[in-house]
Amino acid sequence: YAKNWLEHVPEAKIVVAEKVNPAIKKALNTQENKAIKELTSILKKDLNGEQLQHKIYETAKKHSIQPRKFFEILYKIILNKNQGPRLGPFIIAVGKERVLELLKQI
Repeated sequence: YAKNWLEHVPEAKIVVAEKVNPAIKKALNTQENKAIKELTSILKKDLNGEQLQHKIYETAKKHSIQPRKFFEILYKIILNKNQGPRLGPFIIAVGKERVLELLKQI
């Protein structure tokens, strides 16, 4: 589904290729920054989309962030939107390396 969504939403390709919006960086609190840093380590592991989806959820909980809010933050970073396709499989479809580049800008 994520790959199909990416192919049929042309603006997603453009947004994924862009740098992180500076306003997003400024809006993050300490816990959210720590969770994103941890997620960069997780993305280096060999995980499939569903495993990654679960790890993102666990990371949010570990850092006392509402999972829904954490997913929204990640969508803003990756797509510059508040929502999108199921995030774990989408990251795999986009390429973990590209998402890592974006997360490292935070």
